[in-house]
Amino acid sequence: MGYSEIHCKICGVGFNIGRIRTVSEPRTAAWTSTRAFPGTYVGSKHFTKSNCPPGCMVALRAQRNPWGARRRGYADPAEPASAQPAGHDDMFPERPDDVPEDEIDRRATVQLRTGARGGYSGHNISLQEMTGCNTVQCLVRKTPSWKPEDGDEEFETSGTFFLSGLSDYMPNRDGPLPSVFPERHGCAEPRPETTFWNEERTAEYALPFHTTCLEVFKQASLYRTGSIDIEALTGWWEVEADHKRTPDFPRDAAVTKSPENYWVHFQGDEYLVADPCRVPGLDSLLEMAQQAPKLDTTQPSPSEPLPREPTTQDPFLRLPQEVRTMILLQVPFDDVVNLQLSSRAFRDIRDAVFRNLVIRDWPWMWEAWSALGYSSWASKTAEELGKLATLSRKRARSNTNNAGGEKQEVEEAQRDDSARSKSVSEAGFLKTAHAINWRKVRLAASTKLAGNHLKGLRNRERIWKDCEEILSRADNYRREGKM
Repeated sequence: MGYSEIHCKICGVGFNIGRIRTVSEPRTAAWTSTRAFPGTYVGSKHFTKSNCPPGCMVALRAQRNPWGARRRGYADPAEPASAQPAGHDDMFPERPDDVPEDEIDRRATVQLRTGARGGYSGHNISLQEMTGCNTVQCLVRKTPSWKPEDGDEEFETSGTFFLSGLSDYMPNRDGPLPSVFPERHGCAEPRPETTFWNEERTAEYALPFHTTCLEVFKQASLYRTGSIDIEALTGWWEVEADHKRTPDFPRDAAVTKSPENYWVHFQGDEYLVADPCRVPGLDSLLEMAQQAPKLDTTQPSPSEPLPREPTTQDPFLRLPQEVRTMILLQVPFDDVVNLQLSSRAFRDIRDAVFRNLVIRDWPWMWEAWSALGYSSWASKTAEELGKLATLSRKRARSNTNNAGGEKQEVEEAQRDDSARSKSVSEAGFLKTAHAINWRKVRLAASTKLAGNHLKGLRNRERIWKDCEEILSRADNYRREGKM
């Protein structure tokens, strides 16, 4: 078959995503799209003095590959212990010239951000925004001997599929199966696949997805049907996975630019790999919109033009409030804002109306309506789960041996993990949704989205559309008796 990557079945984006760090970021902020082992980075073997952009600076170090051989590559001299460090003599400027700093950043990264083995530039997307973009999880078909375990979600106990552990690397189709952690229900190496190439092995295939994409699907299913319909997802996958008649799926244009067998990191498409659940900047926006003590909303804002005095010619003034509200719920959001500016009849619009408008136009803004929290799977990577398991073992030993040094290490790690957990917000602002100025949220979010901010929210909208399409197709297949 040749090199062929497996992409997320829900959103269509690959798992093997690379990142090129900025000068001010730590070494851990860079990784290659093919990292099958710790300490890898996006190499720049093609960028020599003859073709490196002006202002580019690189460092030479030995790179270690999974088969034990070493090859030369350009990167930061802070090498992990598993490889030889590069000295200061190995760092050199490439064709330095007097160009502005922002020009250096742009030109130094423009040639590094594309290609199957490249990565997205840290100048265009933050490390926090890319959380979990490499992590893969699978829905695995139950065997007749399957038994429930602690931590199973409701759909696992009641349905025909269960969740595998996590992996931070997806091998290509001709490579080995991904090793997942933790091993759940005896599954250590699921067989992820989006296309059923061998009908005799259909029962062995597992549905691969980004952990955050499954969270989006849950919310979309809840919004559409009032329940989490995992059977719709797995049934749709089974119907459309036949390699002989795989139907076209209306993916986002940015997704279809990449070939099906590998992922290309196009500049400007960084939002495709942004975390759709925990969006940097969204929490602060919602907190900013928390209602202060109720002001006199009949008075125009100093920043808004004063509407004309009402006259007997204004037909809206003759309508009862209930009818005015019905009108507002039938017109586009921008027209609602214009009505506020043009007629005092709509000056004092209840916050609940704007919340309903947000839910109507942006159902993927589930902070306005959903009480469903995120699964713990969506906040961890396989590497982090492995570290937590090691921490638990050390904790057990420290309790037994009371070893001072190890006990201190455990306590520090516990504090770090606790702080990280506290920094992660829960899904669903339903408990405070009624206390939020949703007009303010809609206007601020629209401005930020137009300015290429809130990349995770933009990605959430994209994935939501895919989930709606999946649910619609599942409904059709059920009516046709195919599921």
